[in-house]
Amino acid sequence: MKHFILSILIGISILSACNKGALPKTTNESNLLQCFMKYDSIGYYYYSTYQFKESMDCYINALKILDSIPTSSTVDSLYGIVYQKISDLLFECDKYESAKDICFHSLEYSLKSGDSISITSCYRKIGNLCYYLSEKDNPDTLLYYLQKSLPYAKGEDPYFSALYIALVGAYKDKTLPAKFMSERGKGIMLLPDDCDDRLPYLNNYFAWTLWVIEETEQAISYAEQSASSSNLKQQLNALAMLGEMYLEMGDTATSIIKTSQYDSLNLVFSEAKRKASGIEKQLRQYETEKRLQSDEAAAKHPAVTIGCATLVALLITMAVVGFFRKKKAKTMTPSFKELSERFESTEIYQKIEEKCTLEADLTASNLTTSTICLHRNEWKDLEKACGDCFGNSMERFKELHPDLNDGEWQYIMLSLLDLSEVHKAALLGLSYQGCISRRNRVLNKTGMSNLHDEMRNALKNIMET
Repeated sequence: MKHFILSILIGISILSACNKGALPKTTNESNLLQCFMKYDSIGYYYYSTYQFKESMDCYINALKILDSIPTSSTVDSLYGIVYQKISDLLFECDKYESAKDICFHSLEYSLKSGDSISITSCYRKIGNLCYYLSEKDNPDTLLYYLQKSLPYAKGEDPYFSALYIALVGAYKDKTLPAKFMSERGKGIMLLPDDCDDRLPYLNNYFAWTLWVIEETEQAISYAEQSASSSNLKQQLNALAMLGEMYLEMGDTATSIIKTSQYDSLNLVFSEAKRKASGIEKQLRQYETEKRLQSDEAAAKHPAVTIGCATLVALLITMAVVGFFRKKKAKTMTPSFKELSERFESTEIYQKIEEKCTLEADLTASNLTTSTICLHRNEWKDLEKACGDCFGNSMERFKELHPDLNDGEWQYIMLSLLDLSEVHKAALLGLSYQGCISRRNRVLNKTGMSNLHDEMRNALKNIMET
């Protein structure tokens, strides 16, 4: 521990020498990567000690360093790793929707780089985040993502991959032990002696699963190991279990101690989340600055300058022509049919149709092989296309149904396209059953029975009133 703290202090001094929050002055790629590693390691230290704002600062600076290094598979892999850590940060602050979006962003980089370890981790984290969002009543959505991770778990013993799925399934279904079969829990006792060292992050899963099958003493052993972890969130979860388990064993005094420790740590956690209230703003500011820099760089390119001049000239010509046409034609409001045709001609509409055509043979049974899940920017493009084409009708529909969450709104937007439920599930990144469940929630909240037909009619009626 002393060596770890010393390395952190040395890293902080190096970062201070680079100017706090500023990029290092060197252009040497090796030195840049060394400084990146410092930001990355100190960011994780801050994360593990609940200093979320400071952690986000470090991770953003790590991203800025990667932005200054020429693109390569290694750089893409590092982007994926940092975005995973940012997703973890947002998760700890209970910002589950944002955490899921960022994890998909990480997955894009990981798939691009071919980093199988990161791909495996991303799929597992996305599955876990689905559970924390609106898919709590769909444990098979979690398992869907775990299954998608298996082909990429190349460096992992297949036995441990299967064990991970079994444990997570058990952990999420504590109240329904028959659903995951008690044999899975009993199988934990047959694990090799070095299992704790190889899978320390699963100790809480082990503890919970053993507790379900009433092997409480064994469960306490795993929970105590997790309670001594350097990760405060793992400690918090372990202490919550230990308080109940010791009480169940009749050891009231120890139960009170563990509960008191949990309460104290939970206060620290709550205060950390309060201090990190603007953590998403830090990330948005970085993304905005990066986009502006990219636009400025593009504007300096000669070809772009010429193109802009040509475009200006064209716009002026069109404006003059339009001025004279307005004298001859009356201003007409486009019909809903014209708006629909405009929507169907948008780039994102065509892109989604193309994705579905590429996976025309997709069924509920082979859904885990799909790669057409829409990413964060694509959802933004779809929402923008809906807004541009249908205008205030979409906003007014939202106002009429304020209880629709982001995931349900995504389902509604896809329902404006003529898609099967299987393709909707693939685009949403859900299991088939998870998609059906989401559809049912949307129908219940909107009072509709056929969303594809009735949604368009609803928008048309709003527009005409």
